[in-house]
Amino acid sequence: MKSIAFPSSLPLDVLVNPNPLSPQALQTPNEWLRVCNSKHKSCTAGTVQLPTRFLDIHNADADSSSIVLRELKDSKNDGDGRYVALSHCWGRGQNLCTTKATIESHKSGIEISKLPQTFRDAVAVVRGLGLRYLWIDSLCIIQGDVHDWQVESANMATIYRDAYLVLGAARGESDTQGFLGPRQVSDVVALGLSGGTGSLNLQLQLPETLRWTDGNIDPIKEEPLSKRAWCLQERYLPRRMLLYGSQQAFWECNEISASEDGDMIRRDGDQLGQITQTANIRDSVFLRSCGELPEGNAGVNYVDWYTMIEDYTNRGITAASDRLPALIGLVKATARISKDEYLVGIWKSSMIEGLIWCGRQGAGALANTTEYIAPSWSWASVSGPVQFPIYSWYDRALWKARMSDFEALVSYIDHNFQLRDLEPEGRLKHGQLRINAALVPITSIEPRQEEPPRVVQYFGQEPNRSPFADKVIGLQLKLRTGTTEMWVEGGFDKAPESGIDRRRFVIFLTRLPFTLENSFVDHRFGLVVEKVGFTEEYRRVGFVDGCLLRKLHSSMMRRVMKWRHSRGVNDYGVAGFLHSPRDGDLQEDERPNVLAYDPLELERRRITLV
Repeated sequence: MKSIAFPSSLPLDVLVNPNPLSPQALQTPNEWLRVCNSKHKSCTAGTVQLPTRFLDIHNADADSSSIVLRELKDSKNDGDGRYVALSHCWGRGQNLCTTKATIESHKSGIEISKLPQTFRDAVAVVRGLGLRYLWIDSLCIIQGDVHDWQVESANMATIYRDAYLVLGAARGESDTQGFLGPRQVSDVVALGLSGGTGSLNLQLQLPETLRWTDGNIDPIKEEPLSKRAWCLQERYLPRRMLLYGSQQAFWECNEISASEDGDMIRRDGDQLGQITQTANIRDSVFLRSCGELPEGNAGVNYVDWYTMIEDYTNRGITAASDRLPALIGLVKATARISKDEYLVGIWKSSMIEGLIWCGRQGAGALANTTEYIAPSWSWASVSGPVQFPIYSWYDRALWKARMSDFEALVSYIDHNFQLRDLEPEGRLKHGQLRINAALVPITSIEPRQEEPPRVVQYFGQEPNRSPFADKVIGLQLKLRTGTTEMWVEGGFDKAPESGIDRRRFVIFLTRLPFTLENSFVDHRFGLVVEKVGFTEEYRRVGFVDGCLLRKLHSSMMRRVMKWRHSRGVNDYGVAGFLHSPRDGDLQEDERPNVLAYDPLELERRRITLV
């Protein structure tokens, strides 16, 4: 989108050192809110109900020295359901909270002077906007009460979605810091006026990374609020949001993104709409509609959800057990739109894409969580940033982006979850996913050779090598023609492992035949799994991402080379396969077969992943 700059409506001294209670300091936010109310019909939630508990900040008058915690069941309906929800970083210090011991005193009143600075600033903004009710999680959810926490965390989608406005304390690392204090601003240049009658102060424009230059730049990306996992859904759920950053305030709603210095871009929908625009849609990595896709798989099924998860797992979270609960609101809001079934961090209609994840830094970059969070096949089972490489695969071969689609090698059977929380989107005690797939024994695990393998026997340009794998995994394949050995590149999620373990297997999830001049190579994504004890259950320990490989030299030649102490005895090459056409491939009512048939055709069986 094109950036549209407008002159700032605030005096320069207000921008440099705003008084948090000054009407001038709230002039621009009030104007944003006024314009949004009068012209943006899609930005209001309509008739809504106040949350279970809320803070009444106008119990006496605008200068009241206290606020009151109220409960919906005890409140009289005055017809005004507008409330502001605060998004903030708690920090690691002592927080003012509502507990079973303090709830009655908080209903009698909380002195504003006893509130942490962020809460005091929030009260000042809400009053300055002419509103009455405020929702703050630490004061409106009974802390330490497991049942109340489970009930209210399940209501996050409604609380932040139905808020009249969400207020983001973007710059504060903790509640003690606040967000309305003096702010850094860009440099000011003084220009002398003709005749020596004075000077004109011009504020220099901020760098592009701190402005709404286009729809792909987030000017608060580096603020503390954008580093916390719990705050992510609080950014995606609101219909409109007022954010206070280190240098200026920002506004987001369905129709515009604006900043205090007058910069503005047009928007087509809110943050939730951007996430759900690819939720449970027809186009996928397995089937895409005709037409050019210059950005590879941008715009296919759930790509925006999994891109969001990549951001989410890169954020800090104090308690690992909150890894799933911190997304409940966003999950519920997405499910209402997609009508899809949620499977512990992934979605049923994109199960295969969701299973194909690895550490952002590649193999061995993840760690175990301190307690059971999710089954091993879910990204939530590990600690550390993850990525979903199937969505960026075409970046390795853009020149073939319209030549072929992936082919699924597994199918969903059912699942079984034992819940720890009240909501199925929350924490689990145990989880199973049953699929129909081939289970391939692993015969060896070796370090990946430095030089990329080249196509064996045939000619053509193969796709770029996986940037995430660091191992070559040997496989024992039972084909129709007999048993043979092949190799594929992959890696382990946690500590690097090597050697042979008869409990380890590979499950191929999907393949993509990559057409060469007169043949094709077969790129595969999959899981490395390990058998659990003497059961028929398997847990994920790694991933597969690479073309099927063969040894460059025959077994006889390798023996000769070893005898001669030659180098490269065990080097690998990419296995090439000839196309094998079948009846009906070129019929008009059939899609032309550019995929090439599976050269392995492994027998599938029922597999339980835990």
